[in-house]
Order: sequence, then C-alpha cells, then structure tokens
Amino acid sequence: MTRNRPATLNARLAPLGGMDVLSRAEVTRLRDASQGGLRALLRRCALAVLASGVNTDDPKALLELFPDFEIEVRQRDRGLQLVLSHAPAEAFVDAFLEPPLHSTGYADGFGTLYTAVYRPMSAAVEYRWPDGRWRQSVDAFETGIRAVRLPSSNWSSESSHEDPGQENSALPAAG
Repeated sequence: MTRNRPATLNARLAPLGGMDVLSRAEVTRLRDASQGGLRALLRRCALAVLASGVNTDDPKALLELFPDFEIEVRQRDRGLQLVLSHAPAEAFVDAFLEPPLHSTGYADGFGTLYTAVYRPMSAAVEYRWPDGRWRQSVDAFETGIRAVRLPSSNWSSESSHEDPGQENSALPAAG
C-alpha cells in the first residue's frame, strides 16, 4: 500500500533584514555548516519550521513524510539564498493568510476575500480564511454557502464565520 505524502515544492528564498547583507566569511560559514557536520541538524530544524501545519512534532516522522527534503545555503551578492527542494507546500500556502499577502484593506477596495488552494491531482479546491477552511472536491462535493464577516480594521486579521445575510460578507458559493 502506498502512503499518500503531503505535497511538496522547490523554492529559492532570499532573507530580508539583517541576513540580506552578510560578509563572504559569514555566508561561507553558514554554507559549510549546511554541507558539513551540522547539515542534518539544519535540515531537521528547517523541516520542523516549514512543516508547522503537519500534525506531528516528531522529527523522525517528519523525515519519513518528507524524505527528499533538502536545504542548501548559497552566496548571493552580499547576502545568502536558501534553496529548498521538496519542501512542504503547505508552509507556502499558509503565507497567503498573513500580511502583506493577506490584506484587510476592505475600505479601500483591496481586501482579501479568501485564498483558494487548487489541487488538480485530487480534483479538489480548498477555500481558506485566517480562521477557517472549506474543502470541495469532485468526490465529496458539499452544496453550501460560507459567510465570512470582514474585519472593520484595516490591518486586523480577525474574522469570523457568521450566518448568511450579514453585512460586509464575502460569500464563496458552491452549488
């Protein structure tokens, strides 16, 4: 029986603020650590941070879920770049629910109503809000409406599911 593994992706990240300007010696030390004796520790720690949405905190179980995960430190101008291979995709999806990608500027017409995660391999979609999710699929389609109360503050991430008909509601509908 083949165990379903969580979705993964490859990414290149360039840190901002403090880590974007490093000497060659500092980057070399980090790169050497990522390739030498500290490589396994860096890999486990990075995976633990990226897999925060996975329902386990057991490092061995995480490595079994993401056996091909790798992290590499590269020199980039006067800073560094992290190259991630087979990283947990869920970590990057969650970023869409945080500022600046998730905006609460509704009064200005620029607020995020929802984030949609399309999963074509499983013929499914998941609509997400900071405090909730609604999954729909071809195999398990659920007719319905979700009403979400939009926050009144421009930078608050507070929202709550309310009954349909409330003012300031975003209503993704299915059916």
